[in-house]
Amino acid sequence: MSVGDPHPQQSPAPRAGTGVRPPSEDRLEIVEQLRRLVVDTQTARVLDRRARSSANPALAALLRERAAVRRRRAERVRAELVAQDLPLVPRRRGPG
Repeated sequence: MSVGDPHPQQSPAPRAGTGVRPPSEDRLEIVEQLRRLVVDTQTARVLDRRARSSANPALAALLRERAAVRRRRAERVRAELVAQDLPLVPRRRGPG
């Protein structure tokens, strides 16, 4: 990079525990990934709850499948975040 370079190179995101913050665009992407993780996880729980309370077996099966899709999507996002070496809160185990 030279002085006055209109396109400076960004350094890669630092590893956890270094005390150095990633560039703001990277932080925004991380926040968006965390938001998707939370939304998909919470939506899966709501869909599971609705499936358990449904008297219609076909609707319950559909809701369970949609919940499974959300859980898989959340797990992919979690894996992406882990691959970036970001500290995450461990998954809670328990009823859906």
